[in-house]
Amino acid sequence: MASIQHHLLKFTLSNMSKPWKEKHESVEALRKMLDLSAKMLYMPSGIEQEKLQISHIPALWLRPELAAAEKVILYLHGGGYSVGSIKTHRAAASRLAQVSESHSLIIDYRLAPEFPFPAALEDAVLAYRYLLEQGYMSHQIILAGDSAGGGLCLALQLSLREMKLPLPAASVCFSPWADLTQLSETAHRLGKNDPIVPLEELPDWALLYAGETSTAHPMISPLLGDLSALPPVLIQASDAEVLTHQAIRLAEALTKAEVEVELDLWPDMLHVWQVMWQFVPEGESALKKAALFMQNQWMRAGIAAIQNGSAEELAA
Repeated sequence: MASIQHHLLKFTLSNMSKPWKEKHESVEALRKMLDLSAKMLYMPSGIEQEKLQISHIPALWLRPELAAAEKVILYLHGGGYSVGSIKTHRAAASRLAQVSESHSLIIDYRLAPEFPFPAALEDAVLAYRYLLEQGYMSHQIILAGDSAGGGLCLALQLSLREMKLPLPAASVCFSPWADLTQLSETAHRLGKNDPIVPLEELPDWALLYAGETSTAHPMISPLLGDLSALPPVLIQASDAEVLTHQAIRLAEALTKAEVEVELDLWPDMLHVWQVMWQFVPEGESALKKAALFMQNQWMRAGIAAIQNGSAEELAA
């Protein structure tokens, strides 16, 4: 059963979102509103922040005190590929880094409709390459993202595999939007009371991002692509949100592709409640659970890297 804090937050967000849903505010207006609202999402203490530019991409390093510099999260924010930013997600990315005792890099990838596919994916690839160029080994990197950012984590891995670049140790997908072609009946039923995702506008957002490319393209809808040979995936979602069915389908598709996957469904939660960890205890608990998964994957990937290195030395 959801906490009292969660019920209060859902009630508050439902009332706050009604005006802009009824007005069908422009993408630009939504961006400004979300960036302004993000001021309520306070940062955890003890986080060193460093702004940087990766080619044309604004980025931010988040370094918790006493965190291991050799472990890094590449965080890709959600927002339907049209809204969201470092400002809206740096607190969540910081807390995830803090509880997983790692550093985190979050980027402002280019957004639709000004920059449709493949702009966001190209920027994600650039950020991943940057980490490799900084000396990080692929087994030291874990991808994390929420909603569209979760889908982008998967698309990034498909792209890296196609480019024959080393894949990360794992990925963590919070309520991933991994199929932009359609919404299930379950999505329409559950989405009627969702104060986070504008259900009636989601198909339009999909088209804004896809541009002249089919929404069925595997780099846009990775759930429809070849998911084989990907590293372990944690899917954390609510059983009462617009993207519940996508989380379940994605877990099934990954299992069919023989990818190690953990589906963690939480009862009666808001979409990406993890981002609001400051206000709901379930957000903090979910991030800590994701952190345990990540720490385990870093350890496993590190051991495998040592063993592979030893095997290569013996073969030489």
